[in-house]
Amino acid sequence: MTQTPTFPIEDQIPSEPTDNEPWGILRSINPLHDDFLLVESTCSIGRSYENDILLEDAKISKIHCKITRASVGQYMIQDFSSNGTYIDDDKIGKGQSRRLHPGDKIYLLFYAKVPKVEIRGYVFCLLEKELLQLKSIVKTESRVWGKLASFNIVLDSVSMVDNSYSFGRDIKNNVCIPDIKISSVHCKFFRDEKGQIFVEDHSSNGTFVGDELIGKGNRKKIVSGDRIYFLHYRKIAIEETMGFIFTEVVEPPSYPKRRRGEEPIEEEKVSKEFDNQTKKQLKQEIVRQKFSIQDGNRDNEENENPNWIQNERIETQRLGSRENVGVNA
Repeated sequence: MTQTPTFPIEDQIPSEPTDNEPWGILRSINPLHDDFLLVESTCSIGRSYENDILLEDAKISKIHCKITRASVGQYMIQDFSSNGTYIDDDKIGKGQSRRLHPGDKIYLLFYAKVPKVEIRGYVFCLLEKELLQLKSIVKTESRVWGKLASFNIVLDSVSMVDNSYSFGRDIKNNVCIPDIKISSVHCKFFRDEKGQIFVEDHSSNGTFVGDELIGKGNRKKIVSGDRIYFLHYRKIAIEETMGFIFTEVVEPPSYPKRRRGEEPIEEEKVSKEFDNQTKKQLKQEIVRQKFSIQDGNRDNEENENPNWIQNERIETQRLGSRENVGVNA
C-alpha cells in the first residue's frame, strides 16, 4: 500500500474530494520510510492488513491511529495504540483524540525511545486542492502563513510570520544552525506579494528541494509538502539530516455567533456533530477491539465464552446511552 505522490500539484477549481481523490499527505520525517496519501475521509493506520495505511512494524499496533476529515478545515487524529501516538512531544493517549493542523508532526512511537533509523514520524500536510478550498471559505488571513517542520529532533520547527527568513551558521540569521557544514547564510525563505513562497540558495554545500539542487544564487518556488534539505540527505547519516518539510498554514473557518433562534450553517453543524460523536466512536472502537480475538483465535474464544457478542452489544449500548446523556446536558 506504499504510495508515492507527485509534486507540484496543478491548481484546480476547489471541490469536495471524491472517494478516489486524495486530500492530504503524510510526509515521512525519516528518509528511509515512505510517504502516504490520505484518500478516504477516515484513514486508519496500523499493522493489520485491514488498514488504509499498512506499516509492517512489530511495535505498531494492529490499529494504531485514525485520521479523520470531517469537513474542510476540520481534521482529527484518534489514538488506538498500545505504544502511543504523539503530536510533537504531546502524547494523545489511548481512547483520546486531538485536533490536527497542517504542519503538525505525528509520531507513532516516541522518537526518544527508538533508534533514529526506526523513527516513525510524519508531517501532516494538505494537498494543493484542499488548501485552495480552505482558502475560499476563510475570511481572515492567519498571522502564521507557513510552518517548517524539522527533520532533526535537535532543530526546532519554525512558524513563519515575517515575509522573509534566513537560515545559516551566523547568529545574525533568523534561524541559526551551528554546524560547520552549514554556510554562514545558507538559504532564505520568502513570500512575495502574490503569496508565492520561494527558497533562495546562498550555500556552498547546496540547498535541495527533494533531490533537486537549487544552485547558489538561484531560487525555487515551493508548495505545501515539499522537503527542503540543507545538505543532501543521501550523503550524510540519518541523524545528521538537516532540513524541513514546508506546510502552508491556513486557519480553519470561524463561525459567527448566532442569534437566539437562528439555525446554524451547514458547515457549523458538521463541525459540532463531529466533536460530539468523536468520543462515542472512540469508545465503540475500543469495545470492539476489547472483544475481538487476537492472533486468529476467534473460534476458541467463542467456544469459551458463547455470550461475548451479547456482552459487546450491551457494553456498546451502555456507552452510547452515557454519551447521549452528556450531549443533551
